[in-house]
Amino acid sequence: MKLPTADIRKYIQNKVAAHFRDGGVLIELVSGDIERELKIKDCTPQVCGVMQETMERHPHHVVERPFKWQGTRLQIRYYKDTETMYADDRKETIVRPPKVNLGRQMRVKAFSQQVKGTAVDIKKVTVDELKKAAELVAIDKRYGEEGVIIKNCFSQFPKNTDDNIIAMKMALIDMTNSTNLNLHLGKVFLTDLIAKIKECNFDERVARGDISLVSELANTGTTNLFSFFSKYCLYHNFYLHERDDFVIFDSVMQKHVGKYISEYEYDGVIYRSTKIHDCIEQMRITYDYDAYRELIDTILENNRIKSEYRHRKFDWLVWYHNRRKTKKGKKKVRK
Repeated sequence: MKLPTADIRKYIQNKVAAHFRDGGVLIELVSGDIERELKIKDCTPQVCGVMQETMERHPHHVVERPFKWQGTRLQIRYYKDTETMYADDRKETIVRPPKVNLGRQMRVKAFSQQVKGTAVDIKKVTVDELKKAAELVAIDKRYGEEGVIIKNCFSQFPKNTDDNIIAMKMALIDMTNSTNLNLHLGKVFLTDLIAKIKECNFDERVARGDISLVSELANTGTTNLFSFFSKYCLYHNFYLHERDDFVIFDSVMQKHVGKYISEYEYDGVIYRSTKIHDCIEQMRITYDYDAYRELIDTILENNRIKSEYRHRKFDWLVWYHNRRKTKKGKKKVRK
């Protein structure tokens, strides 16, 4: 039996709320257990998605995370408040690898896993630093003022149902973020991009934070618009719905994110700090936006960042402190 996602969401949220209301201070949920309790089958993606949504409502620690957050063994511990979380003697975020029964040949491969790059001293991220970066960006002559223009434009023209409105918003994002969309128009037509946006139920999906939109729209069949659509989706999600589901991808993020994480495993390869940009490039060329956001989430979790709009603030932090890193000392623009 299958259940609508709304029913699964209601069950999980009521379960957590009832536990805290009855005096509990923490509760651990496992995706497979939820399915058994609801007596449902083939609903693992929906259950895992709702469990991740619930992370935004409560302080939490990830106990076990399957590949791409999808599987019956996703296990998350939710806390009633942050005091309880930090008092918990099991407070470290534990991410255990899936228990796979490997044969001899696969076992040898697992122990000879490829490692790229070298580890360096990483930068820590704090709530205060994120807050300061947001304030500096807000008063930046170019970036702050352009952000206001984007917000006002999107607020006045929120829907993505009219060809002319979509074209206007695409041009605005391209101009303010230097995504050079015009360089790709020989490979893909503007009318085709507009049609993709109109046909994918964009407004409803971006409102609920469906990050699969980026991968879907970025893959045009002829050119990769990963950077452009990460921004197009984020600005709608952030400015219109006051949510923080999306993360910007651009050359600044790709080049400098490695400063904030010592190593990261992706697709069977361990990338250390100096090669994180290669890891992100693999995500980009395969349109794996889920994995890209998971990488950013890992950095934020490692630094215990639970604050509101943490994705947006981290992007501002990375951009602001690296925007001048060019050979001629000029401001780095977003690409």
